[in-house]
Amino acid sequence: MKRERKFRLVAFILPILMLIQAFFLAPVGLAEEEAKKVTYTIHLDFSIKDTSVKESSARQVKLWKIPQDKLKKDQAGEVDRLSMAKKYDDMKEEDIIKDLGEEILTSEESKINENGDKERISLQIEQEENEESYYLIKESEESFAKMKDRIDSGKSSKLTTTVLKVPNDEFKNNELLINLKDSPKTKDLKIIKVDADNPNIKLDKVQFKLFKRVGNTAEDNNISEEKYNDIPIEVEGSFGTYKFKSEIEDEKLATVLQTNTDGEITVSGLEENSYYVFKEVKAIEGYDKTLNEGIISEAKKPGEGDIIFKNKRIPTLIKYAKDTGKMLDGVKFSVYKKDGEDKLKFRQGETSGEYIYDEAGDLTDIETKSGGKIYLRELPAGDYYFKEITAAEGYIKSEDSYEFSVDENHNIKVNGKAESLKVENVPENENPTPPGENPKGSHKFIKVDKDDHGKKLAGAKFKVQKLVDDKYMTVVRDGSEYIVESDANGALEVTDLEYGHYRLKEVGFPEDYNPVVEFTEFDISAASSLNTPALIENEHKPPKEETPPPTPPTPPETPSTPTKTLTSRSRGPLVKTGDIRIWIYFAIGLIMIVAGFIIIRNQDKKQELA
Repeated sequence: MKRERKFRLVAFILPILMLIQAFFLAPVGLAEEEAKKVTYTIHLDFSIKDTSVKESSARQVKLWKIPQDKLKKDQAGEVDRLSMAKKYDDMKEEDIIKDLGEEILTSEESKINENGDKERISLQIEQEENEESYYLIKESEESFAKMKDRIDSGKSSKLTTTVLKVPNDEFKNNELLINLKDSPKTKDLKIIKVDADNPNIKLDKVQFKLFKRVGNTAEDNNISEEKYNDIPIEVEGSFGTYKFKSEIEDEKLATVLQTNTDGEITVSGLEENSYYVFKEVKAIEGYDKTLNEGIISEAKKPGEGDIIFKNKRIPTLIKYAKDTGKMLDGVKFSVYKKDGEDKLKFRQGETSGEYIYDEAGDLTDIETKSGGKIYLRELPAGDYYFKEITAAEGYIKSEDSYEFSVDENHNIKVNGKAESLKVENVPENENPTPPGENPKGSHKFIKVDKDDHGKKLAGAKFKVQKLVDDKYMTVVRDGSEYIVESDANGALEVTDLEYGHYRLKEVGFPEDYNPVVEFTEFDISAASSLNTPALIENEHKPPKEETPPPTPPTPPETPSTPTKTLTSRSRGPLVKTGDIRIWIYFAIGLIMIVAGFIIIRNQDKKQELA
């Protein structure tokens, strides 16, 4: 009898204990899980432009959580939220979903606040207590489509697409208020590429990259002090017509834009109040790469007017007066192959003084125009020379031959360099220089990276020195040493110097570059101002490699008493919130109670029948 009572007692107690365990485990698990989650509330406020409308516009936004591998970093290694926001603002929802996955939620419709001057959209984000995540907030396509007419008419504004870090320092008690500003207005910016000597000549197929110029200081876009960063821009389009796509980090990945037949590039969708610059990356035939590639345009805001970008073409020949340096027009020449005696034939080009090689052409005698210049085009690779046919009135004809060569890209070289042939004419009645007056001239230079001549270097300073009695003396102006400095395009010029031999001594060099040890020597003469700017190279200075501190010697091991390692017995995984075992325990407990009740009842019936 006692055994039967024990059986009944155990049959009831065991399932009850299992139920108690399940009831205690579930609340504890839930409490632990709830402690790991934090809810953040975000309020998005935006202004009501049309105060005559008393009802809410019922706008909605969508929220995406941005995976870590999709976060874009700037040069400082920080997440570039602005650039990412612009990128996703220009994308359709289906493309965003492909990139980030499905949205986490769609907000409720916006509601007007108590003052009636703003509308508010509220969002709630739940994440782990110590988690830092980034989210994309963008107006839904349905909401934008509903508001498009009002936005186009100026009665409302597009909601600014935002990339938000959660949490951040602006959260107060896990709550954040964001006042959405109107999306920046955009306008078009146009650059027109023209010939420096004849602005009516528009240059086709010149290639550029576009940059947004941003100030480094609190006073943004401080262009005058040249404290800025140039951010590469990615665009879409072709044949001179492009549309802004996004800001990027790597200049190598920036879109290459090309001028159309009118020499124009137009980019739409650029922020109205931001500065932009174009950088030439590929010049066309007849325009020297060293002089033109890497040159940066003036900075302009869209809507302020077109950027006129001039390319200086190198004349094949320049004719000038020996005594004054005056350019002489109307001097006739013929062109011959180096080992030939027949005059080459040309046809007239589009610009004054331009002649295009043509075996069927009708011109064999070509003359200097537009300031004593001759430009030759499309000559086959080889060696050639000029012979003067007739001189300008009042000058003696030169009897010399003037040699030049043409490479496989039709570029004309003098002594292997992109240079003009400079041919002087002596006047029939040479006027002596008046006593006390010495003729003066100038010379141009360009400061470049030694390994990349397309990279022009600003901020290089040079002291000008003149050779006097076998000794170099520093030129003094207004009581101070004559110092010249390269501008943003690496250009510098010495001017108003008496004829003679000079040199430049570098006294200030660009940041991250080694100073130039050698002097740059040059001559000042009637022709020196006609020379192609001379290149001055600086070698880039590699960053210093940090030497790791020496590793201290490892002390010798000392014998020690072996210790016994105690290994704890495995207890299986901890129970988690939502763990199915809790509910299994609960179900088994119920089943055991019911089964125990049925067994005991059957035993009682058997005893009654017995």
